[in-house]
Amino acid sequence: MDLIWTNNGVLSPCHFMCAVYFAFGFVATRFFLDRFIFGVPLVAHTAQDFSVMMSHHVVTVILIGYSYITSFFQIGSIDVALHDASDVFLEAAKVFKYSEKELGASVCFGFFDISWLLLRLIFFPFWIIMSSSYDIREFLRLSEAYPMSLYYVFNTMLLTLFVFHVYYMLNDHETAEK
Repeated sequence: MDLIWTNNGVLSPCHFMCAVYFAFGFVATRFFLDRFIFGVPLVAHTAQDFSVMMSHHVVTVILIGYSYITSFFQIGSIDVALHDASDVFLEAAKVFKYSEKELGASVCFGFFDISWLLLRLIFFPFWIIMSSSYDIREFLRLSEAYPMSLYYVFNTMLLTLFVFHVYYMLNDHETAEK
């Protein structure tokens, strides 16, 4: 398997503007879907793990934004792909649940759990974090201040996300046992 750090390009202003437009478009689309299609109230009830969930999203947004600003596209892109792949099954399960199709909801929740385990608890630490911790040292000059700060900032954020993933999995099992 090739390393994810090869062919790291340089951002142009056009790429940055496309990323900004995409971010605004994503937020607007998500708001529209949640508010008008799925009927989610503007202020939903506060969950027990609201602070953990918000921290997870803040770290993810900072990681993705920082990866684009510093031209480490691979970290941001792979992080989005891994997180969004599981979310597809979760959203489908919610649609089935709201339409009272229990079999479809159960199947989609099962796929969500499997994809969560594989992508966020196996693939994420053993491929992404390991690559950003060990393989990247071939491409960065860690004796210089800027590359060293990139190394530690990205790995700190990735490890923080992994801790959140473990917390969610443990919290899910506690909830399922009750």
